[in-house]
Amino acid sequence: MNLKIRKGVKQDAKGVVEVNTYTWLTTYKGIMPEEVLKNRVKTMEQRIPKVEKSIIEDDNLYVAVDDERVVGIITYGKSRNEKYLDSGEVYSIYVLDEYQGLGLGKKLFLTGINELIDKGYNSMIVDVVDGNKTIHFYEKFGGENVEDRIDEFGTSKITEHIMFFNDLKNIYNTFADML
Repeated sequence: MNLKIRKGVKQDAKGVVEVNTYTWLTTYKGIMPEEVLKNRVKTMEQRIPKVEKSIIEDDNLYVAVDDERVVGIITYGKSRNEKYLDSGEVYSIYVLDEYQGLGLGKKLFLTGINELIDKGYNSMIVDVVDGNKTIHFYEKFGGENVEDRIDEFGTSKITEHIMFFNDLKNIYNTFADML
């Protein structure tokens, strides 16, 4: 294993789509509607050009790679939630099952926090689907469930917990030794 975290590039798009898709299948099985999960697999090839464009235009992706295989991702930026417009947001963070427990999620998370700090944010949010066991990961970093919201996926309504993180600099400094 040759693991490292690096800035995502256009050539990572296929790997990003694969990580996103396969982690959804394992993380959200029994939580998300089956048709939503099947559709993610069915649309993988179609999503690659959109991800390539996003990588170039948004410049907000880091990847965890094993040699050059993408095995984890994080995307981040300005909060999309109207109640937290002064905050940053981690839009997505995923690590393939076989690479979990190696510290990649922590390293990706701290990298995202550092990027948000560099962009001038000192707080952030992360939406966590109800039933996702990783909510404890966010709580360890000081995230607090400040409210819930309902989101529609397919024909189902899913509850998402909004986790709020205050004082990103302190969080980063507290856990930076994990990098």
